Amino acid sequence: MTLTQKTFGALRWSALQTIGEQGIRFSASLVIARLLLPEEYGLTAMLTIFMAIGQLLISSGFARAIVQARELTQAELSSVFYFNLGVAIVCAGLLACAGPAIASFYRLPILASLAAVMALDLVITALGLVQQAVLTKAMDFRPQFFARVSAALLAGGVAVGMAVKGCGVWSLVAQVLIGDAIIVGVYWRMGKWRPSLHFSFGDLRHLFGFGSKLLFSGALNAVFQNVYPVVIGRLFSAGDLGLYSRAQQFQQVPVSNLGALADQVLFPSFSTIQKDPERLKRGLRRGVMMLALVAFPMMAGLCAVSRPLVLVLLTPKWEGCTVFLQLLCLAGAMYPLQMINLSVLTAQGRSDLFLRLEIIKKALVILAVALTWQWGITVMILGQVVVDWLSFYINSYYTGRLLGYGFWRQLGDMLPYAGAAAAMALGVHCIQIPHWESNALMLAAQLAGGVAIYLSICRLFALEAFMELWRRCPGVVGFEAWAARSEGH
Repeated sequence: MTLTQKTFGALRWSALQTIGEQGIRFSASLVIARLLLPEEYGLTAMLTIFMAIGQLLISSGFARAIVQARELTQAELSSVFYFNLGVAIVCAGLLACAGPAIASFYRLPILASLAAVMALDLVITALGLVQQAVLTKAMDFRPQFFARVSAALLAGGVAVGMAVKGCGVWSLVAQVLIGDAIIVGVYWRMGKWRPSLHFSFGDLRHLFGFGSKLLFSGALNAVFQNVYPVVIGRLFSAGDLGLYSRAQQFQQVPVSNLGALADQVLFPSFSTIQKDPERLKRGLRRGVMMLALVAFPMMAGLCAVSRPLVLVLLTPKWEGCTVFLQLLCLAGAMYPLQMINLSVLTAQGRSDLFLRLEIIKKALVILAVALTWQWGITVMILGQVVVDWLSFYINSYYTGRLLGYGFWRQLGDMLPYAGAAAAMALGVHCIQIPHWESNALMLAAQLAGGVAIYLSICRLFALEAFMELWRRCPGVVGFEAWAARSEGH
C-alpha cells in the first residue's frame, strides 16, 4: 500500500469518526442546551483552563513525540505510559485541592465540588494516551472511530437523561467522565499494545527532548486559548460566559474538528516523508487548498445563518450569543490553515520553531486582551479575530523559509475559495430580506441556497481543488487520485 493510499484510508476512518462523534455530541448538546441555562454552561467553562493544563502536563508532549519518532521500543512506550499515569494522579490531586480557591476566585461555591469530580477525568484519559498515540502512528483510525462514536452516543444519552431529570450542570460533568471512560475502554479492547513492567527515566530522555518544547507550546496555547473565558467569567457573569462558550462551541464544531482531522491524518503522513522537502511542499499545498475549499464556506455560511440557527436550535434564551458567533466565525476560518502549517513543522522535528511561534502569538493575545477588555465582550472578540488572522501569517513564516511555500503563496491559493465563500454568504444573507413567518423555514432555505450558490461558483470558475473532486467523484476518491498523480510529478 502506497503512502497516499494509506493516508486516504486513514482519512476516511478519521472523517467518519469526526462526523459521527461530533454529530452525536452536537445533537446531544442541543437537547441539553434547551434544558439548561447559560449560567450552568458557564460553570463548566470556568474549569476549562484547569482541565486543559492538566491534560497537557499528563501528556508532556510524549503523544506527538511517539507519532513523530521513526522507531520506538516497548520499554520506551511503557515508561511513557507509567510517567503519564503518575503525573495524572498528581494533577488530579492538585486540582481537587485547588477547588476552594477556584470557587473563591469566581465567587461561585459550587465550583469546588465540580473541580473535585472533574479531576477524575485526568486519570481516566491518562490510561489511553499511549494507546491512542500507537494507533495514530500506525495510521489505524478504525478503533478510534468505534471508541469515540460509541462514547459520544452512550455518554450523550446519559447526559440528556440527567438534564431531563433536573441534574443541571452535573449532566455536563457526567457526559465528560462517562465518554472518556468508554473511549479508554475501547482503546484497550481493540488496541494491541500493552505496557510491560518496566520504567526508566532514561527511556524518556530522547522523546522528552522533542516533546518538552511541544509541552511548553501546548501549555501556552491552553492558557491563552482560555484567557477569554477566564476574563469573561471573572469580570462579567456566568451567564455571559455561557453565551460566549455556546457561540464558541457552535464555531468549533465545524472548523476545529476540520483542523483536528487534518492534523490527525496529515501529521503522521508528513512525518513519514519528513526528509523529502518537495513531497512535503506538494502535500502542504494540496492540504491548504482542500482546507480552504471546505473551511471558508463553512464559516461564511455559519456567520450568515447564525441568528435563525440559534433561535431554531437553542430557543430565544440563547439569542444573545448570535453576535459572538458571527465574530468568532471570522476568526475560525483560518484555524485549519494554521494547524496544517504547524503540522509540517512538527513532522520535521522542528518543535523549537513551533515553540518560538507560539510565544509570539501569545504575546499578541495578551496585548489584545489588555487593549479591549474594558470595552466589553464584543470588542474583546474583535481583538481575537485580529490575532487569529495575524497568527496565520506567523504560522506560515517558517514553512515559507523551509519549503518555499509561505504566506503569500498560500494566500494566492486560498483567495479563490475565500471569494466564492464571501459571494455565497452575501447570497444567503439576501434570503433573509423577505419577511419569514418561520425561522425554521428561513434557515432551511438559507442552507439549501448556500450550498447551491457555493457549488455553482466553484464549478463556474473551475476552482482547482473542487474540479478534481468533481471529475473524480464519488467523495474523497477524487482527491486521492489527484494526490497520487501529483506525487508522480
